[in-house]
Amino acid sequence: MTNMNIVVYDNGGKTLDRYTIVDLNSWRYDTEYKRRYDCISASTTGAGVFLHTDCNRGRHLGKKIQFSELSEELQKAVYRDYYIHFHYSVAFQISLLLSLTMKEVLIAIKLIESSGDTTIETAFKTGLGYVHTSVVLSKKVKEVWNETN
Repeated sequence: MTNMNIVVYDNGGKTLDRYTIVDLNSWRYDTEYKRRYDCISASTTGAGVFLHTDCNRGRHLGKKIQFSELSEELQKAVYRDYYIHFHYSVAFQISLLLSLTMKEVLIAIKLIESSGDTTIETAFKTGLGYVHTSVVLSKKVKEVWNETN
C-alpha cells in the first residue's frame, strides 16, 4: 500500500468526514493559480462518508498523518479506490495518445495483464502520475491492440 502517491489529513473529528486523502498525482491550477487536488473525504471507516471531491492542501484540512494510522477498513477502501481511479485515468490518457476508444484501451490492458506481463503493474506502482504512466504504457497497449486486430 505504500506505492500510492497520497497525503492523509486528520481534522481530529471536528466533522463527520474526519479524513481527507489527497491524490498527489491529480493536481491542476484553480482560478487563483493554487494547486487543486482530487481527494477523498471520509469518515473513520469510510462506511459513513466516502466521497470524491477536490481541495487545496493546507492546515485547514487538519494535521498530516500516516496512511497506516487509518482504520484497516478505510485503508482497504482507499487502496481499492485509488487503483481503480488511477487505472481509468491512465486508460483515458492512453486513449487520447493513441486515438483509441476507452473500451479498446481497457481490452488491451486486460490482455496485457492476463498474459502475465508485469509492465502495467510496474508502471502503476511507480507513482509517477497519470500522464507519465500513460506514455510509458501506450507503446505496450498499441503493440497488443495491433496484434489483436
